[in-house]
Amino acid sequence: MPRKARRLKELEVENARLKKLLAEAHLDLEAQLESC
Repeated sequence: MPRKARRLKELEVENARLKKLLAEAHLDLEAQLESC
């Protein structure tokens, strides 16, 4: 696999992980706002 393609795959995996973290943080925030 060419180096650029491998790097792209790594970035896609990290991007998916960060999106998941962001979604979880958003859900936590909404839950906290609703409990106020």
